[in-house]
Amino acid sequence: TDDGHVDMRNLGEVISVIKDTPLMKKIPATQGTNGLSITGKTIIAASGIDSDFQLYPGSSISPIDSNLLVADIDGTPLIHASGIAIDNLLTVKSINATSGHVSFNGSIFVQEDIEPGMKVSAEGSITVGGFIENAEVNAKGDITVMNGIIGRPVADEESLTCSVTSEGKVTTKLAQNAHIMAHSDIHITLHANHCILESLGSIFVIDNTEKHGTISGGKATANGFIKTANLGIEGGAYTKIQAFYDFSAQKEMLHSLQKRYDDISSQIIKIEQINIERQSPELAEKILRSKEKSNQDLLLLKSTLEREHITFNSNLKTNHIFVTNKIFPRVDIQFNTEHLVTKREYSPSKISYSGYDIGIEPVMIGKK
Repeated sequence: TDDGHVDMRNLGEVISVIKDTPLMKKIPATQGTNGLSITGKTIIAASGIDSDFQLYPGSSISPIDSNLLVADIDGTPLIHASGIAIDNLLTVKSINATSGHVSFNGSIFVQEDIEPGMKVSAEGSITVGGFIENAEVNAKGDITVMNGIIGRPVADEESLTCSVTSEGKVTTKLAQNAHIMAHSDIHITLHANHCILESLGSIFVIDNTEKHGTISGGKATANGFIKTANLGIEGGAYTKIQAFYDFSAQKEMLHSLQKRYDDISSQIIKIEQINIERQSPELAEKILRSKEKSNQDLLLLKSTLEREHITFNSNLKTNHIFVTNKIFPRVDIQFNTEHLVTKREYSPSKISYSGYDIGIEPVMIGKK
């Protein structure tokens, strides 16, 4: 590594290719050259025997060179005598010091566990049949972990030892001392203890019955809404939670759009106050063109402003925190810059933000 240490788990990258990569080249058979025996007699050369490609899934003959085989998809090449198959799913039993770190252009299926200290990245999705433990896992697609995502406890100022990042969604049974980031939703069935959860979508820590699922300790931040059965834990750690994280950015964008709308409106009013008849023909035409363009800009901006207002109001109406069982003391609830710290237990509730203050409203939970 750059600091002079050796990463004994780094055994080199998994061999993989991207679409259109040249895989195998055929050298056409040629006519042999006649030779001579030791007595000077001519030895007639045998002709070369031509061989065709055998096509396998994931590869094809290049449209610009019939002697070249290219990849149709991203994945790992499986080499045969006269052709190559491409598999966009890499299947491994487990990822540990024996396998080394894994980086793959397609998707990865790990039958058992991703063990401590390992680094795994995929251009597709990652599915783990067991646990991710104290590892660094990144995927362009979804990450699905059948059992759980587990790190070890660290001091407050230290980074968590288990990091899982997905440009899709993350789904797991449980999470503990882990940093989980998703561009889409995060789904956890049982509990998220002392985790950092960050989602550009929504966060669910709840099972299908909506009776089990707990967020305790750590921090959960969602751009959408958050739903869990229990928020905090009795006598437990301080828990931070924030929904509709993008509130201030969306509000600022609306203010910016409104200011542009008002500026253009003022500009049109000033143009209309100009006496066109007193201007030269060239200047009058220029003023009229400017007015026409400003009116077109105003119509477009009005449409954008109305659309963004609808989106913002819809988000404000739906991006709440829903708790189906109990909210415990020592939960720091945040919307925008407003904070509310619970000092008692609450029954099933909806925590919402009016745009000015935070409210906790009891709700009735139907039987599942």
